[in-house]
Amino acid sequence: MRVTIIGCDSACPLAGSATSAYLVQEGKTTLMLDCGSGALSLMQKAFDFDTVGHIILSHFHPDHVADVGVAIYSRLVSMQLGREVSPLTVHALEDRDFTTPYSRFSPIDETSRLEIGPFRIRFHRTVHPVPCLAMRLETGSSCLVYTADGALDDELVEFCKGADLVIAECSFHPGKGRPAQTGHMDPESVSRLAIQARIPRLVLSHLPVYGDRMDILEYVEARVPSSCRVTLASPLEVYQI
Repeated sequence: MRVTIIGCDSACPLAGSATSAYLVQEGKTTLMLDCGSGALSLMQKAFDFDTVGHIILSHFHPDHVADVGVAIYSRLVSMQLGREVSPLTVHALEDRDFTTPYSRFSPIDETSRLEIGPFRIRFHRTVHPVPCLAMRLETGSSCLVYTADGALDDELVEFCKGADLVIAECSFHPGKGRPAQTGHMDPESVSRLAIQARIPRLVLSHLPVYGDRMDILEYVEARVPSSCRVTLASPLEVYQI
């Protein structure tokens, strides 16, 4: 499984960056997890969007869905130009229907089980102000968990166990913010998640757009076991699992 960070900023993108968006590939199947602001522009530095067949949305906050409309328009243009592409499939909670002549809508919730190409995908409802789904993607040999947005709880710990790579949101600098009250994680709660779920490889994402992010990495590295490899998400960075 090949995982590419597209957008890793929270709330709004830094210059030349994007908010939450991740590409996952196995064989000929390419999925996009969330599609935040700036994602379509940034991803085209390394990918042809026509290769993306499915977008899976965690929730409807703008920093996770802002570019879905333009993604559908991109498919509209490709189909009008006669390129060999199928309508884009958007998997999301039922609050919003993404059906157009150029896209299909597939409603999901925490009970859903998807099989897309080699991927088996299930979901977990996180602790967040609006309904939000963490995602667990498995193939025959590898497992990825994307926590999306949500405060730490025991169910999230269980959901992450056994994953080869976890992309975890970390929305605050150490000692800042109110993670439990706002439905997010901070460096302390992400460290606890890594320890309790025995995560071997942790990518910190959904990062604050102010301050020095290295203090987040240093805080988490100092608290998790040496067996847990921790990195800060960076645009267009690739992980092979």
